Amino acid sequence: MSRDVNIHKLIKKSIIKRLEYSDFQISDGLSGNCSKKAERVFLTPYNLTQVTVLNTGSPTPIGPVNGVAIDKTDLDVCKKMSRAAIDAEDSFTTAIDESGGPKTELGKQFQNGKICNKVLKLTASVLCLQMEIQLGAANSSRRKKLAEQITKLEETILIDQAASGQKQRSVEL
Repeated sequence: MSRDVNIHKLIKKSIIKRLEYSDFQISDGLSGNCSKKAERVFLTPYNLTQVTVLNTGSPTPIGPVNGVAIDKTDLDVCKKMSRAAIDAEDSFTTAIDESGGPKTELGKQFQNGKICNKVLKLTASVLCLQMEIQLGAANSSRRKKLAEQITKLEETILIDQAASGQKQRSVEL
């Protein structure tokens, strides 16, 4: 291996920039477009769309971006950001409860925000699982989990779209 290749391997950064949850959360604004918002956070950097990752026929290989292939660095950043979205779910549940439940105006906004966060979290999960497959780090149980997560993502996108135009609110972590 040439020295230049070795140096490149040592300094490769992930394609997606690692952000804190507050910098990539998508639960403010109006419901109905969370799929596109999640796509911009997790998929666009890899030249992917929700349509390509929801292809249930077979996992879509994540090709090189600007000539650079994905690697474990990308998977690690994806997992960390996915974990942050997963952790936010408890905060949404608490906010819904503390605001009087999902039938109150504020509770409904937090509920809609929670649905949007689920779209974000599931988009990240599907991407991470596809990266594991691409990197040869996935066994049959991970492939099964990918199929399950795709189904959950499709269902959650439909729930968000059904609430289109309703206010949604994020939580502070």
